[in-house]
Amino acid sequence: MKNFLFITACLVVVQVQSQELSLGTCSDYPVQVVQNFDASRYLGVWYEQARYETSFQYNLDCVTANYSLRDAQNIIVINNGIMLSTSEVVSIEGVANFADPSLSEGKLEVKFPSSPVADYWVIGTDYDNYSVVWSCTDLQIVNILHSQQISSGECKNYDVKIVQDFDASRYLGIWYEQARYEAIFQFNMDCVRANYSLIDENRIRVVNSGIVLIANADSSIEGVARFVDSSKNEGKLLVRFPLSPEGNYWVIGTDYDNYAIVWSCTDILPGILSTNMQFLWILARSPHLSDDKMTEVKDILQNAKLDRSSLRKTIQDQCPWSNKV
Repeated sequence: MKNFLFITACLVVVQVQSQELSLGTCSDYPVQVVQNFDASRYLGVWYEQARYETSFQYNLDCVTANYSLRDAQNIIVINNGIMLSTSEVVSIEGVANFADPSLSEGKLEVKFPSSPVADYWVIGTDYDNYSVVWSCTDLQIVNILHSQQISSGECKNYDVKIVQDFDASRYLGIWYEQARYEAIFQFNMDCVRANYSLIDENRIRVVNSGIVLIANADSSIEGVARFVDSSKNEGKLLVRFPLSPEGNYWVIGTDYDNYAIVWSCTDILPGILSTNMQFLWILARSPHLSDDKMTEVKDILQNAKLDRSSLRKTIQDQCPWSNKV
């Protein structure tokens, strides 16, 4: 039986209590990466023993990692865990590759769906009993602000109105993303689509997909959305993806047949900082929303006092379906 110690520092600044944030830079730590790393001996199942708590593993236990060789340079990574409070099983698959294949060292990079590439440094292992994995990212606040919508004030200050008499059955199906506030988990992603299907009367299956066009890299991830209060007939939902905490999914505008506006806002360190982080998506039933319907969308955003200047247009005319829809 192998034991697995996964130690990581993540760059998300929202939930400081669930991330290991430290002063200084990563180069300040005298970390030695394993040399003469034997990838073949490292493969197989590892059992997590402890970790720095992270937002994408929040409250997750019974965590295992299964590594298998895809080819000479790439390792398939399958992480599993269980939310013991709900008995929910969570699983996600990614790919790890060596940062420099010419060096025989345990310095890898790992990529999961809808997530940026992250360091995976093996700083200790005897292959048969334990492994210590470390990741560190210097927080460049300018880059974080560029890839997230960070605003002053609290979420309650926005005059956002949730869609009432929300008809979930009419909302199901495929939506094409038209624009969004750039998010680190969607960075440089275009050809984005969301496909919603009903699981039961209170849960909706969410399948998000997209393409990083400059790298011709597809990405897809499946999650579950649920109504915050099923007794209220409103478009206020929570959505959860593998190894991620639940996030707000508020439908603040839709005519079901043409457009939908989805907003999410989280107060950052409430009571300490008067700052929030927002996500905003404009969706359409076709790859391109008509000008008159886009005008309706802009009016809704203006009335809600949401920043339109930070919207990033999503490319939908260089996609596999561009000439078919």
